Amino acid sequence: MTLAEQLAVPAKFRRLVSWLLASQRMRPTAAYMAVARPWVGAIGRYVHADAYARFTAVAGEVAATKDTYKHKCRLPSYLSCRAGDL
Repeated sequence: MTLAEQLAVPAKFRRLVSWLLASQRMRPTAAYMAVARPWVGAIGRYVHADAYARFTAVAGEVAATKDTYKHKCRLPSYLSCRAGDL
């Protein structure tokens, strides 16, 4: 699929796509991750609860606020989803 076709997926299916990405059942292109901004960080909290717990524990040790590490969790999720190493 082209990027335009990927972005044309109806919004009601985007959570499913995000779950497929977070659970590594589908591998995205870098362009899709940059443009579509899927919910892999939010969904990854549930799919990979142990990794999220470790991430938030470390974030708490460096005095990050809950909102900070909640939003910063997206980047490692995106990168792991792209690399397939979570």
